[in-house]
Amino acid sequence: MIVYRVASDIAEQDGPFEIFSLIRGWTEHDAVPYWVWRGMQCPICISWWLAAIVAIYHADIRYFATAGVTVLIVKLLQRDE
Repeated sequence: MIVYRVASDIAEQDGPFEIFSLIRGWTEHDAVPYWVWRGMQCPICISWWLAAIVAIYHADIRYFATAGVTVLIVKLLQRDE
């Protein structure tokens, strides 16, 4: 649940002191590949990278399950719209 919240905040919110907007703004330049810009708009993509960082840090691939939970939450929220 925490990974979903952080990923959705990065992808969709301004954040404290507009830090998330600033990070997304860095990816809007021509020097940055399109897939990076597109990934910064997607909570599912961001959650995978967050899970990868935690999994590598803890040397435990079970942390990738948090990215899977994020996919379920995003799909459920899209279905309700």
